[in-house]
Amino acid sequence: MGNIFEDMRKFAPENSWSSENIKVDLENFQVASVAYKIGREVYLHFGIEVNKIPYTREPNGNVIIDIEQIKSI
Repeated sequence: MGNIFEDMRKFAPENSWSSENIKVDLENFQVASVAYKIGREVYLHFGIEVNKIPYTREPNGNVIIDIEQIKSI
């Protein structure tokens, strides 16, 4: 099985990075949603499009990291 990240290799544009774009809804807190938001910012930092982030799903309009997809690897 090939590496799913093979075609996504890119260099970071800077050696340091921070993001103020991560908002967490404490009323409807979901670990999988927070994981997605953090991962999304890292992917964007490396210039990788959001629609290329693997192991996600979108229940009820909220994008999350899908642990079941990861477990099935």
